[in-house]
Amino acid sequence: MTNKIALLFPGLLLTSFFIANAASASKLAYDPITPCRAVDTRKTDSKDPVKSSERPRIFKAYGGDLSNQGGQTGGCINPREINNRLPVAIAANIVAVGRTATGNGNLVVYPGDAVAPGTSTVNYTVGTNISNSTIISLAKNNANNFNVQSNRGDVHVVIDILGYFYETALSHVITVSPGTDGFGGGDFSDPVAALASVQSPSDTNRYLIKMGPGVYNLDGPLQMKEYVDIQGAGENMTHLMRTQGAGTPDTAASAIIAASHSTLRDLTVATTGDNESYAIGIYNGGNTTMKISHVTVKASGASVENNAVLTVVDAAPVIDNSMLSGVGPNARGLLATEFSSPLVINSMLTSDADDATSLGLLLLSLTTAQIVNSRITGGIGGVIGAGGGECRASYDENLADVTC
Repeated sequence: MTNKIALLFPGLLLTSFFIANAASASKLAYDPITPCRAVDTRKTDSKDPVKSSERPRIFKAYGGDLSNQGGQTGGCINPREINNRLPVAIAANIVAVGRTATGNGNLVVYPGDAVAPGTSTVNYTVGTNISNSTIISLAKNNANNFNVQSNRGDVHVVIDILGYFYETALSHVITVSPGTDGFGGGDFSDPVAALASVQSPSDTNRYLIKMGPGVYNLDGPLQMKEYVDIQGAGENMTHLMRTQGAGTPDTAASAIIAASHSTLRDLTVATTGDNESYAIGIYNGGNTTMKISHVTVKASGASVENNAVLTVVDAAPVIDNSMLSGVGPNARGLLATEFSSPLVINSMLTSDADDATSLGLLLLSLTTAQIVNSRITGGIGGVIGAGGGECRASYDENLADVTC
């Protein structure tokens, strides 16, 4: 990321709040402009400097007339305005006019809707003008503004815009790759951090998190987000591992917590209960509709129940081309509780335990699960039919037809 930007702006300061609206600047399009004066506090109506005793000053990054903040009367024009594209960040040169400073201090520049970071953008001294080139993320939701805050001194500020950054199709693709000290080659080395970076996902603002090969150890349940898909490099390549269970058969015992309008695909999820009571691979809570595709899910190591996939009231996940496997006491590939309605297609549901309650598939009463063209094996009988469940073109380990 930094190498590409360094080619555009030699000597550019890459700040800690760099491109808050996207995973990395290398995925943004950059349009340079003729340097445009956006801010000059010496020329505002009040002639007030940026004061350390006051709240941060907020400024616009583009527009037809910026004279009220000391900028050009003609404004700084967004070059992609004709295409209704709004920038998410700017490249800018910032000058602290030290000759006007009341004391030595520093300036912090950051998005208009964010909290000030702990790093400074420009350190200034009395009597000396200090400049720095940087990239400034703008406030989200096209608010077109950024904050300037002074610490320890009052100082006038001059800001020239050098260019604008815009999101591209790749801006919503976040990469995760394991590595030592964070140098794995991806935007993140931790899938939890990658999910936390996603901002305002929606049906018109979807994200894809792509995970490279490797083993990713989870300290707790990974909570999926709506409209965010997670894709691995293959079931034998990308592994999400949790080595803890819980005393209750719910999200606390799970490796993955499902979310609606999202997809989990092309990886393995494994949870070992570590002698806790319950271990769950993927927990599908009420009303969730997540898709699980080409995923191997394993649950083992718990003393009471080991469920690869659990669906509860009103959950309706779609599971295709996947392998769901429970290992140990009360082990199930899929446990569908009352009023849930999972759809399983072209998949394998297995249990390796030889007891009456360890089953490839366990359907509790009033479920409306549908199992299509799938293999259900393990335990005594392999499947218990109850309620409104339906198995079509599905069979057991002996290739005998099964009914639900």
